[in-house]
Amino acid sequence: MTVTQTPPPVVKSNGVSNGSGASGPQGPLGPAGDGQPLPPARRNSVFPLLLDFGLVTAAFGLIIVRPVFSPLAGNVAIVVGVVLAVTALAGWIREARGEYLRLQD
Repeated sequence: MTVTQTPPPVVKSNGVSNGSGASGPQGPLGPAGDGQPLPPARRNSVFPLLLDFGLVTAAFGLIIVRPVFSPLAGNVAIVVGVVLAVTALAGWIREARGEYLRLQD
């Protein structure tokens, strides 16, 4: 008994990329020049990192510095961490609101 193998099917591209970058022409007006502009490039935000750093600083001041070293140094670390966290959260919200307002319908 012999087994016959069929060749793989030929897949034609419609010009739309699947995200892998392997197929489809990309122009300044979007895939295959369909008249729709590409969305702006996404840039990374520093605010999540600053929020985490502020929360860790406040927790470190509360858990480690205050009981081990001195209450004054612990309170300073807590205040610095909370101020940094609140400032970072406000900046992150402001940045997100700005991006939301720039979205097209």
